Amino acid sequence: MADYYTQIVVQQTIPEKLISPFERLLLGKIFETESCEDGIYYFASNGASCDITLNRMELKQTLERPGERSRLRPFIAARLKDTAPDNEFVDLDLSTAPSGEAHIILLQDIVRRAKGDLPYLTIACAFTCNKMRPDGFGGMGIIITPARVLYRSTFDFFESFERRYECNIRAKERDRKR
Repeated sequence: MADYYTQIVVQQTIPEKLISPFERLLLGKIFETESCEDGIYYFASNGASCDITLNRMELKQTLERPGERSRLRPFIAARLKDTAPDNEFVDLDLSTAPSGEAHIILLQDIVRRAKGDLPYLTIACAFTCNKMRPDGFGGMGIIITPARVLYRSTFDFFESFERRYECNIRAKERDRKR
């Protein structure tokens, strides 16, 4: 049986002043982090985590902060309400979040609020496998701007090439028949 892996790196270091406590709490569970003098560096050695566990009081405190804006906040607040009040921890399945990509929502919210200090973020993803398989290797690039999220996989790149190649062959055959 083959084991598939996904490694993710947010290419830019995000200045700490741009990350709200709510985002820092969630992104710190979704990704592995490393602080540096420029800010926080986010990466994942085996994909962005969808199942996370948070301390209930810490989560509640970040949600109660005034001015804390996030498109993910209503979703998280609803999950907190659904959890028994005597539970010390809250388990969250972020794959059920709006659009299914909580980390993308959080990162785009940061870019939107940055007002040009962070005009975009790029994410590089590597897909690997412990056995040689045609579908076991590749990658994806994601660009997050305030207005859009763009995705391009290596498979998209290959398909685009193949379509152009096929069109060029057909065009050459038409030219030969004339």
